Amino acid sequence: IRIRKEGVEEFLEADTVIIATGNVKDDALTHQWKSLVQEFFIIGDCREPGDALRAIREGFEIGATI
Repeated sequence: IRIRKEGVEEFLEADTVIIATGNVKDDALTHQWKSLVQEFFIIGDCREPGDALRAIREGFEIGATI
């Protein structure tokens, strides 16, 4: 893989490459599910783009309150 970091080009040897180009809010099913249950919590990328650790923390915090 050829990358450019801070203006310097580097070559990284790799067998597998995973491209992560960011994340976006995805609440497409939120409105459908909200009408089916009494309590509904939105966490993770459904609420706001973020990382997995934040989503796990949000899930834990909500789980601790119910």
